Amino acid sequence: MKFRNLSLKSIRTFEAAARLGSFKHAAEELFVTPQAVSIQMKLLEDRLQVPLYRRNAKGIELTDAGRTLLEHVQQAFELIESGINSISSQQQATQLQVSSSPFFVVHYLLPHLADFERQHPDIRVNLNAALKLSQENDAVDVAIKWGFGDWPHAHKRLLLRDDKLLVCSPALLQQHPLKQPQDLAQLRLLCTELSVNLWERFAQQLGVNMDVARQVFCLDSHASMLEAAIAGLGIALISESEARAACQAGTLVMPLGDWSISDLNPALTPGYWLLCRDYSHRREVRCFADWVVKISEAAAQQAD
Repeated sequence: MKFRNLSLKSIRTFEAAARLGSFKHAAEELFVTPQAVSIQMKLLEDRLQVPLYRRNAKGIELTDAGRTLLEHVQQAFELIESGINSISSQQQATQLQVSSSPFFVVHYLLPHLADFERQHPDIRVNLNAALKLSQENDAVDVAIKWGFGDWPHAHKRLLLRDDKLLVCSPALLQQHPLKQPQDLAQLRLLCTELSVNLWERFAQQLGVNMDVARQVFCLDSHASMLEAAIAGLGIALISESEARAACQAGTLVMPLGDWSISDLNPALTPGYWLLCRDYSHRREVRCFADWVVKISEAAAQQAD
């Protein structure tokens, strides 16, 4: 017999009477009369065509079929209650809008986000991975941006430095020998929209006259930039850990030697910055910001 053919009212009445062992007590719990309980129990037995209980001096005693049904009905009620509680907790959870660089999301936030949710089940993080984040977006509570920290935010903190190596493919180096920084003016410069400014600062630091606006080839992500460099499409400033791994694998080389941009000038090094709105006044913002700082510090120690 299908469940939809049974009366939910009869099942609820049966559960109360079977659990309490009494029509009278079930009636008190359900705010009905004992006669109404008796009617619902009889309707259920008639539908199932199975005796579910026997009357005794103390109330009722379940048959084997009745005990089996009670076990399954209580499991079903517990499952329904769990679903209702889950929906209620989701509605009551404090919403936190977080926008972050895709690289930081993949490598730092997602691997640890479940830990934050376990520590703060009352905070629901809505995460948006965006390469370019609006500085004036009122909907964003916490932002993690790549750059040089030159944003007008009251609460701003450097999380991780993103040191870079100058690299290109061996094939590109054979076609266009790079013997001195001035030779960079003849090459395509791989970058993302955000890192155009890094090439401008880099050229200025080297004292090389480069037409960056003409030379750049913008890609949608750091991962795409790495693949383009390996494919020989241009020269790139790649994050140090990934650049060294590619050089060790032989897919990239460092044409001007083994040095990073921080060796030229530490101030030239970009990084991932934490920017918060209402840090002092909102607990959920403080909880998430402090947690991000903690996992970033752990990542920096591991890298060292």
